Amino acid sequence: MKKYLSVILVLFILLPSLCFSAARKPLLEIFTFSDCYNCALYTPAQYSFITAKRDSITPIKIHVDSKDPFYNASQMIRHSFYGVISVPDAYMDGWYKFYPENEAILQTAFDNAMSESCYVEIDFSASYNVATYSGTLNVVIIAEQEPGSGSYLLFCAVCTEYCDTGYGPYFDEFHYPLRYLFPNLSGSTINFSGIFPDTVNFSAPFQLDTSWFGFDINEIYFASWLQSGLSDKHVYQSENKTLAQVGIEEIFQVQTPSVFKIGNIFPNPFSSVMYIPMTLENSLKASITIFDISGREVRNLVIDKEFSTGRHEITWDGKNNNGDIVAPGMYRIEIISNDFVETKFIVKL
Repeated sequence: MKKYLSVILVLFILLPSLCFSAARKPLLEIFTFSDCYNCALYTPAQYSFITAKRDSITPIKIHVDSKDPFYNASQMIRHSFYGVISVPDAYMDGWYKFYPENEAILQTAFDNAMSESCYVEIDFSASYNVATYSGTLNVVIIAEQEPGSGSYLLFCAVCTEYCDTGYGPYFDEFHYPLRYLFPNLSGSTINFSGIFPDTVNFSAPFQLDTSWFGFDINEIYFASWLQSGLSDKHVYQSENKTLAQVGIEEIFQVQTPSVFKIGNIFPNPFSSVMYIPMTLENSLKASITIFDISGREVRNLVIDKEFSTGRHEITWDGKNNNGDIVAPGMYRIEIISNDFVETKFIVKL
């Protein structure tokens, strides 16, 4: 009997690590320079490796010399962050340093990163104004348990998937260059409540610059990662999406906060019922829909309802359109009215 109790006790102790494990998406940072022969020599192998794992990795290339057309303050801050002294050089998830000369070495770095447990999920959406090339990236961070050291920095970045403009004697094209970090070059401090699972929502305004070397709006993607603010520089999780993927319907208009304001959804995470507070300065017609993280419609909460001026509160009982309770996980609330869309993320326990 004591033996059985011991086994049960061990399972109970291990249960958090067995249950709370997210799918890791490693951050690959490759340091390069447009006038570097070896950087160009190893690029085909790097591109081949990243292309094969594009859905499982967040790639960023950091150009380190002031003569490079991609070089800027954001490139410089990442270069200084690691103390890189020569190129090509690379880091996988902030802690695994290696020389990125072939696919086998890249695979080893990837395998080492994937061998670590991951307790963080990251997702994001965005509002985007095509007229001004500006918008806001809305990041949701879900920590299923304490991710690591206890000091956390969130980085948001704009990158380019592919640039077909060559430069210098060695490069005919470029892949994954970092354009800029926002809203803070050195990252934004993230504080968890200490009670897990915990969700942190973070919003960061961004501005695209059409004067960027080889600028192509169709090649823009966003990257976001949570990294240790201590000397170990561990990256706990990363995510990346194209502008089209994060913009959804919002891509044509930035929401006007003075007319339509969504308050903090509570509780979040929730187990049975959640509340969506809204404040309107003018009456308007709106629809509110719940989607799962893959984009499938789950529940129509409101369809073309006329809302009067003032405060309103919408509830969701965690059920789908068939009346069934949905599975635990991340969901997206989309609120549409006239010419704008507001998106929020929630977690069902």
